[in-house]
Amino acid sequence: MTGLLLLVLTQAAVSAGPVLVDDFERAETWSAHPADGVRLTLAGDRGKTGRALRLDFAFSGGGYAIARRATAIELPAMMPWM
Repeated sequence: MTGLLLLVLTQAAVSAGPVLVDDFERAETWSAHPADGVRLTLAGDRGKTGRALRLDFAFSGGGYAIARRATAIELPAMMPWM
């Protein structure tokens, strides 16, 4: 019975299908958040199909380079096994 419930919950989560988060038409909606010692600039660019977000970065040692964007995505509830 547990296996059947797991299968039903998994199918429900998968059946929603893919969701487009961003088409990258407006690169200015993204913000750069690099670590100290990391240079990061964001720019719109040509993608394989449509637009893309280009991250130009330079590390002088370790660190990270993060691009963030606020979204209004409704995430599914946590599954019981997570």
